[in-house]
Amino acid sequence: MLFPYEHWSDCRRFGVRIPEIQQVELVSFCRKAGHVETGGILLGKYIEADSCALVTSVTGPPPDSRRTKFTFQRGVKGLQRLLDRLWNKNEAYYLGEWHFHPAPVPNGSPQDYRQMQRIAASQDYGCPEPLLVIVSLLDNTTEFRLTASVHRSKLQPITLS
Repeated sequence: MLFPYEHWSDCRRFGVRIPEIQQVELVSFCRKAGHVETGGILLGKYIEADSCALVTSVTGPPPDSRRTKFTFQRGVKGLQRLLDRLWNKNEAYYLGEWHFHPAPVPNGSPQDYRQMQRIAASQDYGCPEPLLVIVSLLDNTTEFRLTASVHRSKLQPITLS
């Protein structure tokens, strides 16, 4: 997995770039989680005429998150202060969510997609097209894979491949 991760929608309207250092961070959070789901948020900027999200930072699960083998509910403790600090310095913005599936399930669940549609529709997030990055294990290996999608309110997700 550790190579420049850049994927686009078929129409090239949406893209995501995740540098190797952020991939290493994601894998580290996933290894720490072991056999339970985990996640966090994606931070960064939009580049290439605002059509490609560049992930410059990822967070782990806030301390008030709830994690089980099959579910993850991201908490909020400490995130607003981080987001405000980065926003005020014009360093990074909320781009979306990431989520780890310890089983080889590379796509989001219906619950994941409903959550992303709520985020897209919410004025609180200020992100009408949030990303969802799923980190999962490859079948019968210890290697990780990333998949990404863009979500819009009341519309089907757009896979980035």
